[in-house]
Amino acid sequence: MPIDQIANYAEVFGGAAVIVSLIYLAFQVRANTREQRLRREVEAHQLSSSLSDLLTNEGRIPEVMIQGLYDYDGLSGADIFRFNNAMMKAVRAMDLMFRMKRAGEVSEDDYQGIERMVHTVLSTPGGRIWWDHTGMRTFFASATQSRVDDLLAEGKAKGYGTVPDMREGSGVSNAD
Repeated sequence: MPIDQIANYAEVFGGAAVIVSLIYLAFQVRANTREQRLRREVEAHQLSSSLSDLLTNEGRIPEVMIQGLYDYDGLSGADIFRFNNAMMKAVRAMDLMFRMKRAGEVSEDDYQGIERMVHTVLSTPGGRIWWDHTGMRTFFASATQSRVDDLLAEGKAKGYGTVPDMREGSGVSNAD
């Protein structure tokens, strides 16, 4: 067999090997993308769960949150710190979820769950004081501030409610 013919066969086999390698690579990239998306979805759920755990299970935080949402000015120094920290975590979680949604890493439904929670707490009297009057909003990027402002303006139209006043003696009502 002449060397030219061997070279031609080698070129065909080499080209076929490149095509097979590219097909394999495409499948690997696709599988990796699916795996990363799933991992981000799990992270989003863990973020939401850890935020819920913080607001309900962490020492005095539930009591502080209940008081702060309806009587921010009645919080003591240490409780103001606790309340501010919990609220910042909630807004940061929403911001992270928004970025993940924009990147296609979490679904609209997952994002709306945390958006609804943030709207719910920021719509209370204490939540509005915290966002509008304490200067805490300045700890967030201007895009986040705009997103929260839009959320507060549009939340009722989306059917988002508020947290009922659960302080002792409040009668637990949900007056919007």
